[in-house]
Amino acid sequence: MNEEDAPGFTVVDRRSSGDDVVEATDETVASMPEVAPDVDQTDAEPELQMPPPEYLLNLACLSLSVTELCATLVFVLDQKARIHMGLLADPNTGEVKVSLDDARLAIDLIQFLAPRVRREIPPEAAAELDRRTNDLRMNFVTRSQGPTKDG
Repeated sequence: MNEEDAPGFTVVDRRSSGDDVVEATDETVASMPEVAPDVDQTDAEPELQMPPPEYLLNLACLSLSVTELCATLVFVLDQKARIHMGLLADPNTGEVKVSLDDARLAIDLIQFLAPRVRREIPPEAAAELDRRTNDLRMNFVTRSQGPTKDG
């Protein structure tokens, strides 16, 4: 079977009235924009190319409800606060660094978002959110007081 005999495909634009059916040709496919133009395409075969992580993250966030997005942000900020207090190693570098100003900002943002998220989550999750938030506060106070005589 040569390319001229190969079955084509039909693109239906469902954004309009539904009556518009467009037959895809080599010219229309070639003129379509790339999904992620910043991807380095030098080594990958076309069917194996992945968009950059930032693009995938943006796409995933668009599918979340506002409450789900806020809960996700609380989780990310919790991890960032722990990293900046030196409780966890930075996953990108493996190093433990302390930046109490960044930790304070992350904790402040969690304290802003937490009451809004708490109203929309199950009681068990709300209790865990409270526990983690209190844990962050206590760790921040301990870290901001500096080293103890024992340590």
